[in-house]
Amino acid sequence: MYIFILIFISFVGATLLFGAFKQWQWLVNPPTEWAWFYSQSFIKKVFGKKGLLIYTYLIGFLFLAVGIAGIVFFIFRLNE
Repeated sequence: MYIFILIFISFVGATLLFGAFKQWQWLVNPPTEWAWFYSQSFIKKVFGKKGLLIYTYLIGFLFLAVGIAGIVFFIFRLNE
């Protein structure tokens, strides 16, 4: 079960990175009226579109790094 969670975290990170790179509107340019229930919109409202893009890349890299590191540790733990 642990490995599936790590794969999902890696997938979310890769999706965030790809979406930021492709400039998906719902991810990097959401309506500011959604700020009360959508975190991406709130960040855009506070930090602007460029700040949201940087945040999305940062979170994507962090999710991907944690997922891959967890998978690597999981594989090495199985080999002990």
